[in-house]
Amino acid sequence: MTFLVAAVMIVAIIAATIAFTVRTLSATPARIASVIVAIIGLVIALPKAFEALQPAQPAVTAPADPNAAPGAK
Repeated sequence: MTFLVAAVMIVAIIAATIAFTVRTLSATPARIASVIVAIIGLVIALPKAFEALQPAQPAVTAPADPNAAPGAK
Protein backbone atom coordinates (compact mmCIF):
# COMPACT_ATOMS: atom_id res chain seq x y z
CA MET A 1 0.00 0.00 0.00
CA THR A 2 1.47 3.33 -0.97
CA PHE A 3 1.71 6.34 1.28
CA LEU A 4 -0.85 8.31 -0.72
CA VAL A 5 -3.46 5.53 -0.61
CA ALA A 6 -2.97 5.08 3.13
CA ALA A 7 -3.22 8.82 3.77
CA VAL A 8 -6.42 9.12 1.72
CA MET A 9 -7.95 6.14 3.53
CA ILE A 10 -7.15 7.61 6.95
CA VAL A 11 -8.65 10.99 6.03
CA ALA A 12 -11.74 9.31 4.53
CA ILE A 13 -12.30 7.23 7.67
CA ILE A 14 -12.01 10.32 9.86
CA ALA A 15 -14.42 12.28 7.64
CA ALA A 16 -16.95 9.44 7.70
CA THR A 17 -16.63 9.20 11.49
CA ILE A 18 -17.26 12.92 11.89
CA ALA A 19 -20.27 12.83 9.57
CA PHE A 20 -21.78 9.81 11.31
CA THR A 21 -21.20 11.30 14.76
CA VAL A 22 -22.74 14.66 13.92
CA ARG A 23 -25.75 13.00 12.32
CA THR A 24 -26.27 10.58 15.22
CA LEU A 25 -25.80 13.12 17.99
CA SER A 26 -27.56 16.06 16.30
CA ALA A 27 -30.10 16.27 19.14
CA THR A 28 -27.44 16.66 21.84
CA PRO A 29 -25.08 19.57 21.10
CA ALA A 30 -22.94 19.02 24.22
CA ARG A 31 -22.01 15.52 23.04
CA ILE A 32 -21.22 16.79 19.55
CA ALA A 33 -18.84 19.35 21.03
CA SER A 34 -17.01 16.73 23.09
CA VAL A 35 -16.71 14.39 20.12
CA ILE A 36 -15.41 17.21 17.91
CA VAL A 37 -12.77 18.03 20.53
CA ALA A 38 -11.74 14.37 20.60
CA ILE A 39 -11.54 14.26 16.80
CA ILE A 40 -9.42 17.42 16.78
CA GLY A 41 -7.01 15.60 19.08
CA LEU A 42 -6.90 12.77 16.56
CA VAL A 43 -6.26 15.17 13.69
CA ILE A 44 -3.38 16.73 15.63
CA ALA A 45 -1.80 13.26 15.86
CA LEU A 46 -2.15 12.57 12.12
CA PRO A 47 1.18 14.10 10.99
CA LYS A 48 3.07 11.58 13.16
CA ALA A 49 1.03 8.76 11.64
CA PHE A 50 1.76 10.01 8.13
CA GLU A 51 5.49 10.20 8.92
CA ALA A 52 5.41 6.59 10.05
CA LEU A 53 3.77 5.54 6.76
CA GLN A 54 6.49 7.09 4.60
CA PRO A 55 9.05 4.64 3.19
CA ALA A 56 12.42 4.58 4.92
CA GLN A 57 15.21 6.55 3.30
CA PRO A 58 18.07 4.45 1.93
CA ALA A 59 21.24 4.43 4.01
CA VAL A 60 23.92 6.79 2.73
CA THR A 61 27.36 5.25 2.45
CA ALA A 62 30.58 7.10 1.80
CA PRO A 63 32.30 6.20 -1.45
CA ALA A 64 35.50 4.20 -1.09
CA ASP A 65 38.75 5.96 -1.96
CA PRO A 66 40.01 4.20 -5.09
CA ASN A 67 43.58 5.49 -4.48
CA ALA A 68 43.91 4.01 -0.98
CA ALA A 69 46.09 0.94 -0.54
CA PRO A 70 44.31 -2.13 0.87
CA GLY A 71 44.62 -2.23 4.66
CA ALA A 72 46.14 1.30 4.87
CA LYS A 73 44.64 3.89 7.20
